[in-house]
Amino acid sequence: DKDAVLRLRNLTRNVTAEHLREIFGYYGEVVKVDLAVDSAVGLSKGTATVEMAKRQQAEEAVRHMDGGQLDSNRVGVSL
Repeated sequence: DKDAVLRLRNLTRNVTAEHLREIFGYYGEVVKVDLAVDSAVGLSKGTATVEMAKRQQAEEAVRHMDGGQLDSNRVGVSL
């Protein structure tokens, strides 16, 4: 569902795609995770997209995760 793509910002460099799949999997089926990675150092650039199977799952994730703490950073999650 292309209307179910979450945009994440303010992630720490420690966060991996696997972490995001596990965390957002709590809210439903994760179809795809795309973590922006700095190829020079192999670490996160601080942004990512997470595609959920259904819009309702994505909305639930936004309600719970936007402004929440992830690896000590306050993260932004939006549709």
